[in-house]
Amino acid sequence: MGLVPSWSKHPDEGAKLLNARSETLAEKPRFARRLSAIAASFQPTGFIEWQTTGKKKRGYHIRLRRQNLFAFAGLFEEWHGPNGEVLESCAIVTTTENELMRPIHDRMPVILKPSDYDAWMNPLNDDLDALSKLLVPYPAAEMHATAVGDFVNSVRTRV
Repeated sequence: MGLVPSWSKHPDEGAKLLNARSETLAEKPRFARRLSAIAASFQPTGFIEWQTTGKKKRGYHIRLRRQNLFAFAGLFEEWHGPNGEVLESCAIVTTTENELMRPIHDRMPVILKPSDYDAWMNPLNDDLDALSKLLVPYPAAEMHATAVGDFVNSVRTRV
C-alpha cells in the first residue's frame, strides 16, 4: 500500500501511490506537507531497483559506498476512516536518475544526506524552495550497483 491522502474516501486510493515524483510535489494536494525520512534497512543497507528489458526484469542491489545507513525522502499521512480507524501510510519521493541508475531505471529514490534530515522532517519548515533543492539525484560516484538473482522478488525467499 502507498500513501493514502487524508481526504480520501477509502484507503484503496493509496494502492498506486507508492512513489511521489519530486517534480510535482508542490502542485499536488495529495502530497501536502507530511514529510518523513524512510530508513533503508537491507544488509548491507541498500535498495533493489529493477531493470526491464522487454518482458524480462533484472534486480540490482543499490547501496552507498561510504555509509551503511541512509534515508529516503518520504511523505507520511494519517487517514481517518468513518468508523474511527486510523491508517498510517507513506510514499517514497523519487527524482530523475543519476549516471549509475540510468542503465537500470529512469527514476530513483531521493536519498537524503544526514545534514538534510532536520530540514526535511521539520514540520515548521515551509520553505518549499529550500526543500526542493534536496530533491536531487544522489551523486553516482558515491553509489554502487550489484546485479542480484530473481530470488529477491520471490515470496518463497526466506530471509
